[in-house]
Amino acid sequence: ALLAAYPTNIGGLTYNVYLKQAAGLFDDAFQNVQLALDQVSLQSPDAPEPPSELLLKEAELEQIVAAPTLEHALVNEHVVLNWSGYPGLNYRLETSSDLSGWSLLTTNFTTVSNRYSFTVDLTRDRQFFRVARWVRAAPSSRVFRQSIVRAP
Repeated sequence: ALLAAYPTNIGGLTYNVYLKQAAGLFDDAFQNVQLALDQVSLQSPDAPEPPSELLLKEAELEQIVAAPTLEHALVNEHVVLNWSGYPGLNYRLETSSDLSGWSLLTTNFTTVSNRYSFTVDLTRDRQFFRVARWVRAAPSSRVFRQSIVRAP
C-alpha cells in the first residue's frame, strides 16, 4: 500500500527488497534494490555517506541473479561441466549440435557446497552445452538465465 501511494519511497522500496528475497523472488528483489538506489541518488545526490545497506544487498543479490558461468574440463574422453550455483534454485543442463536447437540433458547434478557438476560422454563430434537457471517470476511465466560452452 505504501509503494502504491508513494512509489519512490526509499524505505518502502528497501522493505520490499527483503520481502521479495524472502519469497524467493530474487530477480524482483534485485530490481527493487536498484530502484531504491536510483531514488537515493535522485533524492540525496550529495549524501554524506553511501547507502551501504542497499549497496551490500545489491552485491548479494547480484551474485544470485547472475547467469551461471559454465566451466569445462576434458577428463579421459569425458567432459566435466561445472558451475557455481545458489542452493534452492533450479538448473537445467541442455545440449545442442548447432547452437539453435537445444534439448534437455539433465536436471540431476552432483552438488558440493555451491558447486554443481555433471560428466558427459563425448558422443558427437560437435557438442555444445548450456546451463540455465530457472527464475521464479510471475506465477505463469518462466525466465532462464544461461551460459554456453563448447565441448573440446
